[in-house]
Amino acid sequence: MAQDIFLKLTGIEGEAADASHSKEIEVLTWEWSVKQPSNMHAGRGGGAGKATVEDLTFEHYVDRATPNLVQYCLTGKHIGSAVLTMRKAGGKPLEFLRITMEDVLITQVKPAHNINMRAPRKKSALRRLHRYRNRWEIRAD
Repeated sequence: MAQDIFLKLTGIEGEAADASHSKEIEVLTWEWSVKQPSNMHAGRGGGAGKATVEDLTFEHYVDRATPNLVQYCLTGKHIGSAVLTMRKAGGKPLEFLRITMEDVLITQVKPAHNINMRAPRKKSALRRLHRYRNRWEIRAD
């Protein structure tokens, strides 16, 4: 399934030309995890306490957003909100995932390039400092 992925960061413009996501960052890959420690081996119960929310990392081509991402990371400047949107590409695009994070900090910026890449890429990480919301929608094609 072909997909489009966009990231909207308050105060940082990307180069997306899509009418619905103009000036957002076009994301190539992303990952994020939530972990719940388990003590199954130590007796009764399975949950061990508070879940750990990991940084959301994303990769995109170096673009106009790159200098600002580096600057925000260097200075620790907070971003009001970050919204990652995924949609099925094609004739009738369908958004099926949206993750919204508020009070966000850039925790990593890692440029990379190798012979197999079309252009230099950059991996960055976002940490939500306040709260997050996500919306998953499962829809038929």
